[in-house]
Amino acid sequence: MPYCVRCGVELPPDAATCPLCDTPVILPPEVEVSASAGTCRTISPERPLFPYAEPSLKAHGLDKKRKGALELLLGSTIVAEVVLAFSLVPAPVGWFIPMVSVLFGAACVAVSLVLPFSYRWLATGWLILATVFIGILGGVLGGLFWPIVTCASLILFWICFVFPFFLSAKRRWISAVTQLISILGFLLLVDFLGDGRISWFYPVAFPIAGVFAVSMGILGLRMKFSNHENFPLADLVLSVCCIICMTVGAGDVFAFRYLTGQWAISWSKSLWVAVATIMVFLLLVSFSRRIRRYFNSQIKHS
Repeated sequence: MPYCVRCGVELPPDAATCPLCDTPVILPPEVEVSASAGTCRTISPERPLFPYAEPSLKAHGLDKKRKGALELLLGSTIVAEVVLAFSLVPAPVGWFIPMVSVLFGAACVAVSLVLPFSYRWLATGWLILATVFIGILGGVLGGLFWPIVTCASLILFWICFVFPFFLSAKRRWISAVTQLISILGFLLLVDFLGDGRISWFYPVAFPIAGVFAVSMGILGLRMKFSNHENFPLADLVLSVCCIICMTVGAGDVFAFRYLTGQWAISWSKSLWVAVATIMVFLLLVSFSRRIRRYFNSQIKHS
């Protein structure tokens, strides 16, 4: 409601002068008065009634609690580093890893205070710090195999369990393709670092990944053409169990072929029995649903 600029009395929506002091009511040209609703609205977004926006609470960076926690963390880290320096540095060995470990722990806590409280950002920050920490330890302690494999494992974890949260639901297929390629690359790296040549990747790992990729592709097509929003949960769970058993069983077959040169099933017979049972059950359930839909539609039309 408008008010008189002279005496402060509340004015009617369609008043031209103040009923108490006869002061003319002059509204800015950006404001339009609706007599029926008794309200005012801004009709010119270029010249708002209140041109200065209220400052955001997050415009000045971190809040007081986070700043206080960072100051406490900084002070504690400095004290711990000084104590460790006076206690361990005179020793010939054993001082570097404790001091770097304290810095790494402080950096992890600082990341949780500075970055937004979301899984994808916190996990990304922690994994980056862990990768750098492992790389530093590998350079100090020596050796090539374990730091490379460990850092590659952390990167693979980020691709599989963090990267999908940066994508929208329509682009999750990008993460699936990236995960498959990354797993193959990781296995190829492990195979090459083992003895300096590629031995078991192509005859064992590559076909196993192919079985898994084809199985997941068939499941994805089935969900797409059968309206994945109404896809039965029991079918999804059983299909995933079938794919897992099939992939592990394929690993047994290809590993046995690689070791002995013969195609045979050694210890995975029970897994293949489970695969066959689940597939028959899913086919029977799908067939019964089709029959039920057919008779329901016939009854409705009749």
